[in-house]
Amino acid sequence: MAVRGSTGLCLWISLAALACSTDSTDGAGGASAGGSGGASASGGADASSGGAGGATGGTGAGASGSGGASASGGVAGAAGDAATTEGGAGLDAGTDADAAAATGFCTPPCTTASDCCPAGATDCPSNQYPNNYQCVAGGCRSPECSTTTDCSSQNPKLDCFSLSGFKSCGLTCSTDTDCTLPLTCSGLDDSNAKFCLAQGSGCSDDASCNGYGKCVAKLCVCYADTDCTKAGFTKCAL
Repeated sequence: MAVRGSTGLCLWISLAALACSTDSTDGAGGASAGGSGGASASGGADASSGGAGGATGGTGAGASGSGGASASGGVAGAAGDAATTEGGAGLDAGTDADAAAATGFCTPPCTTASDCCPAGATDCPSNQYPNNYQCVAGGCRSPECSTTTDCSSQNPKLDCFSLSGFKSCGLTCSTDTDCTLPLTCSGLDDSNAKFCLAQGSGCSDDASCNGYGKCVAKLCVCYADTDCTKAGFTKCAL
């Protein structure tokens, strides 16, 4: 599975004010991601499949080991899926060789979809967003929205955006004033629709990923389970 870009990862956690911009201690995902799988200051998704959800991302800041979306909507996508961490420029020495291989995101391991549900969640898993978690090849994948109603029913300012084919809820916007700092109206989905996004500068080396994989092109990604050393996020979802 090709890794989702940093934009895709951040959407998984776009409703969490600091998930992409300040989560340097918990790495990517700060979970979803996610992919699936990336906290919810304003109703975003928990970090997990950092993000499972989520864009490769995830998904740290916040919450349950499964990284699902919160009641107010948010995906990642990777969220949460785990993915970018704040850091300086620069790639690790293996970037050129690594970039050619299929990359994934670190996510919680699972046997069934119920393993991916947040503690105490009701009617989970189900086939309805936001409880439609999936367990794919032993790794949690964050819930995906399918319609605007899936998101707006949680918050009227939310819509369902598609990033690299993964659908997640995000705050709609036209200008930066529609977003709450540190979010800005800088997100663009697959159809160029705008959403509020918190953007970090990316990881600087493998250590800055804090166990959420290896740093490649400023994204924390994985190639195998052994790359995922963060407690609770030990499965590489490819």
